[in-house]
Amino acid sequence: MFNKALTGKKSAARVIAVVLAFCCILPLCSCSGGTSGETSGTNGSQSRKQVDIHKSIQEMLGFDIDDGFIDGAEISNDALASESYGKIKIQVKEGKEDELSNFLAEKLGRPQAVSSVDVPRYQEHQYANELRMMSYIRYFVTFKSGDSAKSIPINLYLATQNQVTFLYIFG
Repeated sequence: MFNKALTGKKSAARVIAVVLAFCCILPLCSCSGGTSGETSGTNGSQSRKQVDIHKSIQEMLGFDIDDGFIDGAEISNDALASESYGKIKIQVKEGKEDELSNFLAEKLGRPQAVSSVDVPRYQEHQYANELRMMSYIRYFVTFKSGDSAKSIPINLYLATQNQVTFLYIFG
């Protein structure tokens, strides 16, 4: 009888161990096929963050930037400023730099070449600080109508660092 009770406990322990192992592995498997919080090209399904980035770009510029140009993106909302649309950092896909520059020039006009010291000092945030460390900066600007201000400048900077191109949008 003692052996039967001990064997029953061993099989129950095995079942519990298998169930626990399954519960630990299942969450890892479900994440492997999805996209990360950053944009990563066209996968058919967009994460919520990708949709937010595209919505913000559309709201700020009046047009969207296709995923074909985007290798990764981050958005930082400036909740303190009532007339702020936020800040976006986009890593441009390798080989798409000139095509994106031409696309922006069609929409916003020819860019102005600026140096890192030309980034306005009122732009004191993480993305502006990163931008000041980069080279070959092209600057675009457009304006949006505001509620308390007649117009709000939307600044776009296309810059290169270590052969990687980034598009910064500050609004």
